[in-house]
Amino acid sequence: MDLARCAVAFDDTITAAFSKGLALWGAIGTVSGKGLALWSAIGTVSGKGLALWSAIGTVSGKGLALWGAIGTVSGKGLALWSAI
Repeated sequence: MDLARCAVAFDDTITAAFSKGLALWGAIGTVSGKGLALWSAIGTVSGKGLALWSAIGTVSGKGLALWGAIGTVSGKGLALWSAI
């Protein structure tokens, strides 16, 4: 009888330990999933930041082109004044 009770107690101990192990892996999976979601959000924000800097670069480039055109017009104006 005692042997049967010991076997049942051992089986219960193994089952409980296995269940706790599964619960631990489930928790690790949940935390890992949240970590991946966080990295995905960071990547999205970073991508939007890069798009913003690209847009700023485009606007800046157009601004430089505008200043170049103004300089060209100014230079022609100076040449005109010089000719007069």
